[in-house]
Amino acid sequence: MKKHFLLFFITSITLIISEGCYYDKESILYPENACDTLSQSFSNDIFPIINNQCVSCHSGTTPSGGFLLNSHSTIKVQVTNGKLIGSIKHISGYSSMPQNSPKLSDCRIEKIQAWINQGTLNN
Repeated sequence: MKKHFLLFFITSITLIISEGCYYDKESILYPENACDTLSQSFSNDIFPIINNQCVSCHSGTTPSGGFLLNSHSTIKVQVTNGKLIGSIKHISGYSSMPQNSPKLSDCRIEKIQAWINQGTLNN
């Protein structure tokens, strides 16, 4: 009887321990939040990106490259001529921005592109 109990106990412990020993994919367990580009607001979504990534060089009396990016109207000029999206997407023929820094995340670029597609509203 003692042998059966001991065998049952060891088998049970082994099963419990082995049940916890498997490998999960982190991307399945903890998926990244989807990039919400449904409706972009200039003041809530777009300007904070540009303010954090671009304004330090593209503002003031002598903005880098002569491009001001400190207001909706000055940003819209660069959207209209294609330079903003060409630069942040690192498209050939445009100066890659932000300069000397990593490229903006795909989500940030998608948000800016969605805002442009939605008519570059000042909202």
